Amino acid sequence: MKLLTPSERLRVLTGTQLLRRRPDWQAGFWAGLLSGALMAVCVLAADFGLGLGVWRPIRLAASIILGGGVMATPGTPDLAILIVALAVHFGLSGFYALVVADATVFVRRRAAVLMGAAMGAALCALNLYVFTAVFPWFSLSRGVGAFFAHVGFGACTAWLYKRMESPIVRKLGPRGPALRASPRAP
Repeated sequence: MKLLTPSERLRVLTGTQLLRRRPDWQAGFWAGLLSGALMAVCVLAADFGLGLGVWRPIRLAASIILGGGVMATPGTPDLAILIVALAVHFGLSGFYALVVADATVFVRRRAAVLMGAAMGAALCALNLYVFTAVFPWFSLSRGVGAFFAHVGFGACTAWLYKRMESPIVRKLGPRGPALRASPRAP
């Protein structure tokens, strides 16, 4: 008995063949930007609610480029630091989302969300435990809140990616394959 490849199984079960073998990079990047924005709002709101102020996480993100010296005055507003922090945060969000998109391209939405959450937990460990060898001041952010923020980022990114990705499907009819642009096409 011959074992079928995933593509052959899809063809047998549904009469369609998935043509896209690569992630939809554009959808992945936008999912990362949107999830990054949601994560930023949640982290800023949590820090503000805890009385830590909104400039601590902003300075923490900017310190990746500017160094630990920006953490000396964590409550002081600074436009240049805000611009660097936004560039770093959204650049990393977009990059990490492309990793999530690549990992979840072949799974359904529910599995993708679980995978995204697991990748968010791994990202938290990477950011707050591994990278502290280079950025020791990141250890200040360790905690349950940071863990859930990263898990939420991963899950939200995967969910948004699956909502935005655009698979190209080939319908296998009696006369051979025919491209189908949308579910409504005959």
